[in-house]
Amino acid sequence: MDTNKLEVGTKLEIKIPHTTSSDSSDTYSSQLIDIIDNKTVSIAAPISDGTFKYLNIGLDLFVYFLDENKDFLFFSAIVKGHRKNGPVEAFDITIVSEIKKVQRREAYRLETALICKYAIVDSELINSDSPNFPDINNAVFWDTSTTNISSNGISLHLDAPLEAGTILYIIVNLDKNSKIRVLAQVKRSLRKDGNKYMVGMHFIKIHSRDLEVLTKFIFAQQRVMLKNKMPLKFR
Repeated sequence: MDTNKLEVGTKLEIKIPHTTSSDSSDTYSSQLIDIIDNKTVSIAAPISDGTFKYLNIGLDLFVYFLDENKDFLFFSAIVKGHRKNGPVEAFDITIVSEIKKVQRREAYRLETALICKYAIVDSELINSDSPNFPDINNAVFWDTSTTNISSNGISLHLDAPLEAGTILYIIVNLDKNSKIRVLAQVKRSLRKDGNKYMVGMHFIKIHSRDLEVLTKFIFAQQRVMLKNKMPLKFR
């Protein structure tokens, strides 16, 4: 197994499938802390929402990371053992698949509230063969915020549901100096507290530069989450 694409200190996303036949999973942040041999590595105890996850021996995992070329890669692994690495709880995992580039549909969704605005777009204006966005100079924009975002989709807080298939032009403020724009198609509207809805969408158009900016933003947020919970020695 080739571990040349892995480096000590690499930030990781760990997905633990609910069952071997299920598409659903729990996602955690971690970090590569040692490369033992060409098929075994050691990772810091995964963390989510401030809580560390103990990994049972034999547990199946999917491990995601960004390489030096900013490609989003993943591999399958099995938990081999547990040990202490200084002050850090560590787990040795055995890599059981090739390291492959992630298809965008597999991307991790970051739970975060980002300020954004959106406009409903006439589907007839969308040309899937063109990289250009439709002319929306006369569109009416509405302010809202995200519930989560990934490299292939987004969910918004809205006051009313939207019909599946509706297309939105969305401008998202990732931070003070960075914005991205996407075209997204509604997949579902879920009623939340009171008369509020969470509307889930997948991207149908995003420029490559904006996708790179978004991917870096998501990983930066995960690094912050992990760093805040790691001992100072490993920050």
